[in-house]
Order: sequence, then structure tokens, then C-alpha cells
Amino acid sequence: MRGATGTLAEIETQLLALDPPILLLEIAIPPGVTTAPGSRLSLSATHAKLGDHCLQWDHAPNAQLRVEGDLKFVASDYEPGLDQSLMGVVPMFSMWVYNETPVNESMLVEFGRGERTDCSFSFRLNFRGWRTCWVRYGYDTVGTPAQGMDRITFTAPARNGRLWIDQLAKNIPMRPDNATPDFQVPEIQRSITTNDNYHWLGLVDYWRQLSGPGFDTSPATPGEIEAAATVRSRLLVRLRGAHPLTEADVDALESRLMELGIPQLADPDATGTALVPAGPGSLVDGFQSAVLPRDLLASLTATAAIVPMLSVCDVTLAVARAWDSAVAAGDTAAADRTADMYLRLTAHLQDQGWGLGSAQGTIHHVGYQYLGWASSLLLAEPLLRERRIWEPIRDAVAWYCGAGRMTNDFS
Repeated sequence: MRGATGTLAEIETQLLALDPPILLLEIAIPPGVTTAPGSRLSLSATHAKLGDHCLQWDHAPNAQLRVEGDLKFVASDYEPGLDQSLMGVVPMFSMWVYNETPVNESMLVEFGRGERTDCSFSFRLNFRGWRTCWVRYGYDTVGTPAQGMDRITFTAPARNGRLWIDQLAKNIPMRPDNATPDFQVPEIQRSITTNDNYHWLGLVDYWRQLSGPGFDTSPATPGEIEAAATVRSRLLVRLRGAHPLTEADVDALESRLMELGIPQLADPDATGTALVPAGPGSLVDGFQSAVLPRDLLASLTATAAIVPMLSVCDVTLAVARAWDSAVAAGDTAAADRTADMYLRLTAHLQDQGWGLGSAQGTIHHVGYQYLGWASSLLLAEPLLRERRIWEPIRDAVAWYCGAGRMTNDFS
């Protein structure tokens, strides 16, 4: 369940009192947040990343959204190439953006003093759902950041459109090795291939390697197909439920989804890209809450429905097991209920930005968290194929596991 507005209002006031503030965009549009004539700003409950509302920006072609206020920028001593874990913190910008219509265009984000622009970066809009970015001032931006920067400007693409923005953090301290490049900001963390944590954060590079030299794209041989089928059948035996499914089991799973804030489907019979949540749900948190102040995190978790990625993925596997068991037993009622639950979980994960090309700000050690989700695909593949969403979910898991690293020489 999502949090009570009164409590969220109190937390929003505390976040706005930070120097510089974090914009929760829950109760009111803060002073200094404006857009150009011909465009419109409003608070919307259609989508929300943290809380029940976010900022909706209906923009004209090339329109600008300005966020005024001192960014409190102070340069860091960190030098790329040094031991990142021992180099303290760097100043970093973060935001969440929701897009309903993927386009091959970008939103320009600029930082400056008055009308002067000091540095900038581009945020690509080739996605549907929520996406975030963790961008380090001076290390991931074009240009040179300067003390006294007091303005952020977002410039929309050259067309009419609508975007939603939430949890905008003007400047937060973060370890320099956390920011992860993805399809929205592929140019950040330029030294990623030589960093100590490349094995976790190199997802863009790994994805490119899938189509690069060294990856065998020739058809699988009959022997390889037979061997893979043997491995698959053994994994299915290991994954399948050990006891018959009962109605109480299904009821317990339904309750667990409610506890985790998994929304209903907008259309339970939908297929493909039309399979979306009916409304906002919980924030599925791997390490994304790291941008929030620690002293407020407990309150935000309780009131704004922040739930662990591990918990969501574990219940995803449990639901897949239940669906597989119901289908095998010919229990149509239980199969229908558990299919709806699995599709709700899948749609919510996709909507939350757990999809191909999204690094969620940082993806460090995510493998320990999404194991249940990845394993569930073996059981739920027939359902996902029936609803025409197998490919994007398969690709999402391949992205997070860094499938392209199979081309690497580990000898």
C-alpha cells in the first residue's frame, strides 16, 4: 500500500529543507520550478516513483523546464583511475523520468549560473516506463562545472510531448564508482572497462559484445540442442514445486503481492506492450534508495512503499512455481489466478525500469537480488509467450546478467 499523504507531506518538507533540496514532487510544485509559455506543469497521480504523485510536464517543441536554486557544487579531489573505493565521494545529480512513448530523441539537461551554461548531459528517451540516471558533475558531463551554479534546465525534443519527473536530487554525495552507464546515459563512467567493478557495471559494453567479434552466431548443432534440452529439463525438475498447490497457497501469494505494493493490471487480458499496471505501485529497490538521506530512509520506506528487489523477485519465482503446478494439475481456477499475479509482477518490474538497457542508477551486486526473477522464466516461458512479452523479459534478464561476457577469454 502506498503511504499516507500527510506523512509524505512532512517528509517532502524535510527533503526541501536540505541544502540543496531533493524534490519529492508529491504535495506541491516547489518555487523556482517553471516552464516556458505553451507548456504546462502539474502534479500527477498517473505515474509516481516515490510517493503518490510526480511532476507532469506537457511540453511544446524544444520547450524548457527550469529548476532554480544553488546547486552547492564543490569539486571533488577524485581522479579517474585511482582506487575508487578509497576516494571518498563526488557530487552527483539524479532524477527519475517516466516516458509513455519511446522515441529516438534526447532531453538535454544543463547546469549553469544565471543564463550561462557550465556543463550538460543528454538523457535519451528511447524507453517506456521509469528510468533514472546518476550523473557525476565534471566526470560525466560535457563542460566544466563551477561553484555558484544555480540553475538546471531541461530542454525537450523538437515536438509536443509529455514526460513525468520524480525524486530530483540536485547534488548528492556518492562514491565515484557507483554511477552506471546504460542506454539513457551511455557516456557516463567513461573508464568503466578498467574499473575494479567492471564485472558488475559494464552492462552496456557486455550488451555490445553480443554482436561483436568472438560471439558464435552460427546455428546450434543437434548435439548442442540436445545438451541444452537436458540442462533445461534438469533445471525444471529442481525449480518445480514439491507439493500440490492449495487454495490457501494461492491466497497467501495474493496477500504477499498486496504487501509488496504490486498494482493490478490495467487490462488483465492485454498482450504485448499493452500489458501495463493500472496505476503506481511500490518502488522496487536494489540500490536505488542510496540517493536518499539515510536519516529519512526508514520513514520513506514505510510511507512511500519502497520494497526490496530481492523480495519481489523471490515471490515472482514462488508465483511461477504455483502457476506451473496449477497447469500441470489441470486446476484452471488456480492457473488463472497465478497467471494474473505473475503478469502483474512482470508488468510492474518493467514499468519500474527493470528492463533492457536500464541500469537503475547503479547495478552493483544486483545478481544476488534478481535470481528468483531469472529462474522464474524457465517455468513461466509458455505464459510469457502466450501474452507476447517473452522477448523483452528474456532480453531484460540477459542484460542484467551481462550475457555478452560469454565472449570474454577467462583463461
